[in-house]
Formats: sequence, structure tokens, C-alpha cells
Amino acid sequence: MSPSTETFLASLNELLKDGQNAFASAYDPPSLEGRRSTFFGRRGRLRLAQQQLQDIDHSEQIVTGQRFNEVMRALEKAYVSARDRLSH
Repeated sequence: MSPSTETFLASLNELLKDGQNAFASAYDPPSLEGRRSTFFGRRGRLRLAQQQLQDIDHSEQIVTGQRFNEVMRALEKAYVSARDRLSH
């Protein structure tokens, strides 16, 4: 794996940790919405990571793309969990 790929994967792991912590710490619906925008918005962290994925060597995009999808699904799950927790 090239250094840029390793760096990208490390940034995905950090993104996942940050997102899970952010959604878990949401204390009301407006705070959750702000966090959702930070991670899923047009200029959000996931969009930025997706754009960076294009810079990864083509031969390594399968592995990095799969990891990106795993992180995105985990963050979606964390968001839904927080939304359900705050709606009660």
C-alpha cells in the first residue's frame, strides 16, 4: 500500500471515530442536525473524503472505496441511533 493510501485510510478511521463521538454527544435535535450537516452535508467531511478517494492510485481504489463505504454506513447508523434516541 502506498503512503497516500495509508494516510487516506487513517483519515477514514479518524472520520469514523469523530462522527460516532459527535452523534453520540448530540443533546437535542438542532445539535444533531448540525452534526449531520458537518458529516453528510454538501461540504461535509464525507464528501471531502469521497473527493480525496479519486486521488488514490487506481489499483488501490477497491480497498479504499470499500473502507469508505463501511465508514459511511457506520456513520449513517450512528446518526439514526442518535435521531431515535432524541425523538423519545
